Amino acid sequence: MTLLVPRLPEPSGSYAVGFYDGTFMCDGPEGSEEIAFRCFYPAQAVTGAPASYYPDPQMVEMQLTLPLYQSFAPLLGAIAEMPTHSYGNAPVAEHEAEFPVVVYSHGYMSFHLSNLVQHEELASRGYVVFALSHPGDAFCTILGDGSKVGINNDTIARATDDNIRFMQKIGKTDPGSLTLDEISDYLRECHTMTERVEAWARHTVAAFDEIERIANDPRSPLYKRLDTAGFGLFGHSLGGASSLHTALLDKRVRAAANLDGWQYGAGLLKQNIPAPGLVISTSDHHLPANFQVDDPNLTHAIIPGSTHWFYCDMAVVANEVLKAVEPTISIDGPVVSTITSDLLNVFFDQHVRQDKNASLQTAASRHPRKVILKLQPN
Repeated sequence: MTLLVPRLPEPSGSYAVGFYDGTFMCDGPEGSEEIAFRCFYPAQAVTGAPASYYPDPQMVEMQLTLPLYQSFAPLLGAIAEMPTHSYGNAPVAEHEAEFPVVVYSHGYMSFHLSNLVQHEELASRGYVVFALSHPGDAFCTILGDGSKVGINNDTIARATDDNIRFMQKIGKTDPGSLTLDEISDYLRECHTMTERVEAWARHTVAAFDEIERIANDPRSPLYKRLDTAGFGLFGHSLGGASSLHTALLDKRVRAAANLDGWQYGAGLLKQNIPAPGLVISTSDHHLPANFQVDDPNLTHAIIPGSTHWFYCDMAVVANEVLKAVEPTISIDGPVVSTITSDLLNVFFDQHVRQDKNASLQTAASRHPRKVILKLQPN
């Protein structure tokens, strides 16, 4: 099979996309830890070459230590050097006084640029996106001194033990055979992943504080340019779960979106999400095991025929590979990526930018027969 490395889609907004990298400290039960981020922002006209997809070529070697990625080995080297549409330290656009802010969390064992399509799209439309790298849970986090942190193998071992104990407890071997009640019990009893969701939520709340500091720092390129009255959140997989979980903890969350993630800890089975929430997923089968079915603040968007991988950049960079190995896929990855971007754009326009004309129903209608939108009555 010939592997063609695609290019990332051009962002649709009117701004060029700039970025800079930074870190901040977050206090936790075991002391402070350094959290890395890349900040994407609307930029003035840019010149020169855009950044490569991976900030450091050594990241490929770290990624390939994980069995999850070994089937993509022929692609990863080329993907790492793929040009993006982002320019380091480009001048900030001057056309708006304050930009709305969104914070992103990657999936477990992924990395902070794994939804770069959405990062660039949002920044091109006037948002500032802080993409967090959760150290020890990403395949590579680059800290402020240039050192690299890989996956914490102890976390993988403990999560695996949780899974084995649970399956032994219920007498099953096939995760695909779990009933809704069993899925709910699993989400409550998978303590390791619940701990990670809670840790990532702490990182996100600390990011809010850091963003407020940046907005008030005269040395920052974003001084007095950020709307810090409230924030949007989104994430893929475990990052999506942590995004919704953060909304339970901090009133600064205006809206939160989960891209196909199981809601570890089952916190949203106990209470409604206090801010507008959006869950975009492959199927609605597992949703009643993750959330209260009548939560008035939660909207579900289902894209049938998709796969979990299609809710990050793998949708565009590994579409053909994934379709070759997953026979249940019946929709193209780039189509899913476009729908995801469209829904996120409108969701954040409505609730973060507070645009009364933004409508998820209108966005879904642009993709007939491809997305099923389930709105709860308010």
